Amino acid sequence: MVLFFQAVVSGLTIGAIYALVAVGYNVVYASTQVFNLAQGMLVMVGVMMTYEFREVMGWPTVGAIAGAVVVAGLINVAIERVCVAPLERTHGGVTTHLALPAFVTTLGASLVIVDAYEIIFGSQILPFHQYFNAVAFNIGGHKGVHVGRQQLFMVVAALVIAGAYHAFAKYTRWGLGLSAMAQNREGAALRGVPVAGARIVAFLLAGVISGLAGIAIAPVTFGDTTLGFNYALKGFVAMAIGGFGSTTGALVGGAVLGLSEAMLTTYGNDQYRIYASLMLLIVVFTLRPRGILGRQTIRTV
Repeated sequence: MVLFFQAVVSGLTIGAIYALVAVGYNVVYASTQVFNLAQGMLVMVGVMMTYEFREVMGWPTVGAIAGAVVVAGLINVAIERVCVAPLERTHGGVTTHLALPAFVTTLGASLVIVDAYEIIFGSQILPFHQYFNAVAFNIGGHKGVHVGRQQLFMVVAALVIAGAYHAFAKYTRWGLGLSAMAQNREGAALRGVPVAGARIVAFLLAGVISGLAGIAIAPVTFGDTTLGFNYALKGFVAMAIGGFGSTTGALVGGAVLGLSEAMLTTYGNDQYRIYASLMLLIVVFTLRPRGILGRQTIRTV
């Protein structure tokens, strides 16, 4: 039982980061119908910029986190300006949304980001000092379940960030505008929502969220310029499991994926951990094609 609950703790910890990447995907997809495949690279940006500011330049931790968040957000805005906005065409008052080309261009952007950071930082894994050194608490004594402060920080960070975005989307003017775009982009524009500006806001928020995910996991992964591909894939799977466009679904999907991987690693073979994602996708898409908490919307035209 100790082994089982320790696996649960590990699964929820890594699942929290998958969930944050999934939230970033959902922020952009819900308002623009674009899958930003560079989203996982922004996790890497968060890690590497925190390393640069904190470990190299000697900034205090809070300042390094703030600087990394700003860089990640601005990079995602640049991706929107360079890779997404030019693809949109308007003819006779009808706007054409080219989701498939954006799929390709954002993939290209992710490769450019990785190459640029490998040129700057190299391909070696760089050391990263821990935020917390002590164990938060033990359940069952010395031989019981250990929960580290870093693990607790990652889970709490995911819940707080997802909750903050949910409150933003529900109670602020810009958030309501993004929600309106998710329901009916043309109708939102007719009601006065600045669609182009709202899209920039969506990419900015998604960049900030993924950057924060990288900051949260940096002491665990260390400075690795290649880690973005893994989190891009796992975040997409978490979003698909939880439900496209659902913040709560992203949290559920991340938790389910993280727990599945932890159980497979604990009771099986770590080499087959990737198959947890594949098996979950097959099961979820067979039973609920729109995800666990995804909803099917019907529009009258």
